[in-house]
Amino acid sequence: MFGLVKNIAQKLNPNTVKEKQVAAVQAAAKAREKIGAGQFGTVYALGDGLVQKELPIEYKNKVLMEANLQDVGARLGISPSIHAVATGPMSAFGTTLPMETGLNPRVQGQIEMQDLRPTHASYHDYVQSNPAKAQAVDLKTHQQLAQLALQNTNLSDRHPGNIMVNQVTGRPSQLDYGLATRINNDVEKIANLTLHVANGFGSAGLDEEGQIFMATVTDLLVNKQDLVNAMDVAKQGLAMLQKIKQPVILKPDYVVPDPPAGMMNPNVVIGDSDAQAVRDADQLIINKLKKEFNSQSSAQWTDV
Repeated sequence: MFGLVKNIAQKLNPNTVKEKQVAAVQAAAKAREKIGAGQFGTVYALGDGLVQKELPIEYKNKVLMEANLQDVGARLGISPSIHAVATGPMSAFGTTLPMETGLNPRVQGQIEMQDLRPTHASYHDYVQSNPAKAQAVDLKTHQQLAQLALQNTNLSDRHPGNIMVNQVTGRPSQLDYGLATRINNDVEKIANLTLHVANGFGSAGLDEEGQIFMATVTDLLVNKQDLVNAMDVAKQGLAMLQKIKQPVILKPDYVVPDPPAGMMNPNVVIGDSDAQAVRDADQLIINKLKKEFNSQSSAQWTDV
């Protein structure tokens, strides 16, 4: 009987209880460890191979679309898999706000997904300012973006903060679908596919081939208004690009982006000027094709 009381006393020892409380607090803090922060959201480690992206203020449909489009990438094996999505009332200064009414209210969103950190490194940690490595990662990235375009997904906002690289295979994974959009028509699909394939040829060191490919598809799309053959040539270009496993011609002067200041990765938008410049340049090409197509066709390219 004395032994039983003694054991209970040991279990209730204040020092032991305090140690357990401290350990619990530390575990909770670690579980909420911030591992990424950007313009639109924050990413926390959850443990058990998962991270959670939190969007404090976003429209409900936008949260769901981001998760759905990332799921397209996950099914292609090029993005973290989605495990759960939740939306709820927004909060401010520790107070939960009333839920907005309507079909598409502003909410606080949470997207739970695969944690790539055990097997992947950040873009800059993998590349290590090596132009050859950067060229190879960019080649594979454009291959992946072209695959997404075929699946009616336009993934913009590509910069080193939104790409992680498998440390063994060198295969990139695309993070952060916050600015991704759904492709709604064949003209937009052809334009996006053509852009990424041409850029892929450039990253492979085949600049002239990329320019010829772009000009060929543009002529079919804009001048001849031949969507069927334009799509066919664009797909043929992707098939050729997919066969290139490493850059054919290395560029010693290939530009490796400077590591950005502040927290990077994973799965959050980093609003830096270089990333914006890339988005703007790509969009200018898409807009130019759109304008030329509309000026010469009775069937207008409209954004749905």
